[in-house]
Amino acid sequence: MPTPFDAVLADAIQSLRSLTRLRSDVPRSRERIDRFRAAHPGLRANLLVDQPPGSPEVDYDLLLEHPDGGTVSLCWRADDGIPWRVEYADHWAANYVLSVGEQHITVQDALHVLHDLGQTTPDLLDALVDQALLDQAVAEDPPDVSEADVQRAADDFRRVRGLITAAASRRWLTELGITPEQFTEWMRRVAQRQALVARVTNDDVIPFFEAEGCAFDELFVYEVELPTADAADRLADDAVADGRGLLAASSRLAGTAGAAQTSGRFGSRRARDVAPLLRSATVGAIVRYEHDGRSCVGQVLNRTPAVLDPALRADIQRELFGRWLSERRAQAAVRWHWM
Repeated sequence: MPTPFDAVLADAIQSLRSLTRLRSDVPRSRERIDRFRAAHPGLRANLLVDQPPGSPEVDYDLLLEHPDGGTVSLCWRADDGIPWRVEYADHWAANYVLSVGEQHITVQDALHVLHDLGQTTPDLLDALVDQALLDQAVAEDPPDVSEADVQRAADDFRRVRGLITAAASRRWLTELGITPEQFTEWMRRVAQRQALVARVTNDDVIPFFEAEGCAFDELFVYEVELPTADAADRLADDAVADGRGLLAASSRLAGTAGAAQTSGRFGSRRARDVAPLLRSATVGAIVRYEHDGRSCVGQVLNRTPAVLDPALRADIQRELFGRWLSERRAQAAVRWHWM
């Protein structure tokens, strides 16, 4: 004798058969299953969407809670003449990252490109590991984010990439094959990562600033790079004896032997970004030092103490979060699938 659940199964099959497999139609398919749920109050039903890489089509599974316990899994495919065993043996794009015309870039190709670029930008491979660590941390304890947080992340993303108009944004999404719904979910993950950064670092920002804030002082310095250590020593002694500062002493080098190999420059930088001896110097002091294999003489012309404003807070949070990521990376089991 048919049971109420038999009617649910029949309706579930009809619902599955009404779904189209185009990736762009996934939102409408979810709405169709929402109507199925509404028609059967109290029924727990979940739609699973399988989106094979590089394919414009998707597959669906519908999970139904059985009234006697357990779960019934339903799937349906139209008869297109291709046996499942053949179609799902190995997806044609499973190992592709990118196709340009008929030229395909595999996962291995992409990793090799990142490795080569890493010779000049060494953090590219680290960035992949960090991304995995971030996603892992979010999955372990997902931060709560609001729709306003998601919108803010999307606005920032579009502004940085120059996607100012809605038309430009739609064109960019089309070029990458991303639906608006997928983009929104992507921005939700971005907002969650931002919330994770705040959660990990907020309590430590002020203690860090109190202990290391002087490293963020703004220094206005004049530095001179000389061809030899002896030349640097002579310039430093001359500047101290003259009493009028490093600029006056270095200007007297014009026309002398080695002047063409001597360069002086003014700069405004944070204390942490200058040579250690210059970083700790008092305003006006003449400092002789070696930095990155260069013989230098420098003078701090002005020092502005750091203030914990929003920009500096963000910099400190990046510093703290970088340390947190480094600790997790040291404990993680990382395996590169190069080949």
